[in-house]
Amino acid sequence: MMAGSMPSPASLHVLVAGAGGIGCPATWGLAASGVGRITVLDPDVVELSNLPRQVWYRREDIGRSKAQVAAARLPAAGFVGGVHARLDDTNEEALRAGVDVAIDATDGAHAKDWLNQWAVRRGVPLVHAAGLRSEARLLRVPAGGRPCLACLFGRLTEETGSCADLGVWNGVVGTVGFLAAHAATSEPVQGAGGYAVLDFESGRAMTLGARAARACPVCS
Repeated sequence: MMAGSMPSPASLHVLVAGAGGIGCPATWGLAASGVGRITVLDPDVVELSNLPRQVWYRREDIGRSKAQVAAARLPAAGFVGGVHARLDDTNEEALRAGVDVAIDATDGAHAKDWLNQWAVRRGVPLVHAAGLRSEARLLRVPAGGRPCLACLFGRLTEETGSCADLGVWNGVVGTVGFLAAHAATSEPVQGAGGYAVLDFESGRAMTLGARAARACPVCS
């Protein structure tokens, strides 16, 4: 294997933070790629409103842990584990089992900020995936950052509008979830890879510049 190349999917351990509209298709894509170990982490339980676009859940799952239901239902050849917990310092120990790459499929500023810091500190590549209204958004953060999510948006210390508040097209979260799975199993990013935006309403796809901030509070 060439230096810096990606291991085979069967040898990867991928953490998927968030088991909702983006996390469900992301785990599906990872399993279809033959990823050897998938850890799904989410603090929420299944609600009725989740069923239209969160493909692993059924009506009888309402009130059960999303992470654990998704892990049990995921048709994967490798190991799949579900962790019913929040992303915070009290649960960091559960994330130390050799994670090779993480997918940010969360829906909340604080969770995204914590995961970005954790990934930079641990030297784990991070795929940030988001959907808002008609837009799918993707950023591949190299191991150690430079750039990281905070280089682009600063510290995410305040909760602003989420897809739950502002709405998102069902097709958007499905698309960006599968794109995140593909990014997580592709060759690692070297340097600034750009912030990809796919707008379903206008039919435009673009990659915005993503450069490391000299005074980034996380990865500088």
